[in-house]
Amino acid sequence: MFKRLAAIILSLALLLSVVGTASANVIDPALVPEETGEITVYMYGDKTPRMQELCETVYADIFLKEINCVVNIEYIPWSEYGAGNMTDRMILSGEAFDSTWTDTGWLAQSVNKGYLQPVEELIEKYMPHYKAVTNPDAVIPYTWSDGHVYAIPFGNKPTADSFRTLCVRQDLLEEVGMTSISTVEELKQFVSLVHEKHPEMYATMDYVLPAGILRGIGDRNLTELATGLWIDEDSGEVVSVVDSDEFKALCELYAEWYAQGVISKDILTNTTSNNVLFESGNYMFWRGTCGTTVYENLPNLQKVVPTAKTAEYFIGGDKPKYKAQYENTAFQIPVTSENGQYVALFLDLLCTKEYVNLFTYGIEGVDYTVENGKVHRINNSELIADWVMFNANISLFSEAMPDDFIPTYMAWDEGALPSKKLGLSLNYDPIKTEYAQISAVWSEFAMPMMAGVVPYDEGIETLKTKLADAGWDKYVESISGQVAEHLK
Repeated sequence: MFKRLAAIILSLALLLSVVGTASANVIDPALVPEETGEITVYMYGDKTPRMQELCETVYADIFLKEINCVVNIEYIPWSEYGAGNMTDRMILSGEAFDSTWTDTGWLAQSVNKGYLQPVEELIEKYMPHYKAVTNPDAVIPYTWSDGHVYAIPFGNKPTADSFRTLCVRQDLLEEVGMTSISTVEELKQFVSLVHEKHPEMYATMDYVLPAGILRGIGDRNLTELATGLWIDEDSGEVVSVVDSDEFKALCELYAEWYAQGVISKDILTNTTSNNVLFESGNYMFWRGTCGTTVYENLPNLQKVVPTAKTAEYFIGGDKPKYKAQYENTAFQIPVTSENGQYVALFLDLLCTKEYVNLFTYGIEGVDYTVENGKVHRINNSELIADWVMFNANISLFSEAMPDDFIPTYMAWDEGALPSKKLGLSLNYDPIKTEYAQISAVWSEFAMPMMAGVVPYDEGIETLKTKLADAGWDKYVESISGQVAEHLK
């Protein structure tokens, strides 16, 4: 009984400390309906005990105070994410809920089935804070051919050429007398020199058309489009991977490394996630992510190799950067919901400088502190995932973010061009049989070539024949037609 009473007193104290001292609402009361609403928002993963506690106390009070709404934040397993799973079944059956995450591929299927309602008027009327801190181009991928926007893209951080850099063990690079890498030849030299000094190490575990290496092969600016297909960012042409010189060069490079012994023999069967493999200290490089590997992966790597350093390099000289997305995720509103205005107000509240840290990290002084302008987490329990919430315009950086990297990170997108893929949502329904067959062929016959296990000259003709038998021509024609319509 005493513990329960103490918990109630603590909750009341927290409520007063967080919201009781605010004399004015952050959300304009003129936008808030007079009738108290109630919405259910689904997120993915597990609801931590701390998230449950805050939803029942501090968060609940803020939602009522700011947007006059009861917000039920529920979690469902990641296995239920995507088209045809739990939330789609709920929409189909008429079961009420008000929002969940989505992405461009899922959105295409949802819009075709009539599952979603337009949101552009909600954004315009109810989300002034959101509009102030979100890139307006973020809505492009969620805008349909009828002119309506069918999801609210959320978050804002640098994304140009994500996964198109190489995160290299800088300590190893310097150990072998090199300072940087800008070409494939320099990458090969780095691998060979490190192999001489550390024969137990592997080059990399990334082999499925590694974008960071592809960037340095040939003159074309190619980015992945679909299984077996690239798009030329200059011409908009759909490029068949297996018919390209770039694919041959990639396969031959990995075959050379495989023969050299710097590609693991179990590369095709090892299911350990690539970040864990890199952080084990046994690999020389892997894909980069807009420079963020310096705080996302380096700390764990340094637990194994205290002297380790990393740096991200663009291979391919002065090729442009491209942006294919402007958001972290997106929130859909199903046609079964009648509470769109409350969903919009809820998301707008998450985009305010006053509350963004509260919903990401919890209560300052209890769950986190701010030291030198950065977040130091006391409680590591996940609330609303920081990858969902992070907005470079209002969020605080983690203490893991090096001070000297912040200017580079904030300027990462400068000069980036919109990708030809921006806003493109491929519809696989007309070719679902071919797509399934081609995906199976690709896994069985292309991946061993890309990993260097099967030499290019030994595998290419079999791969082409198997793709043709799986319906390759119809598949390419359908996707090329969709790309042409998109580019119009």
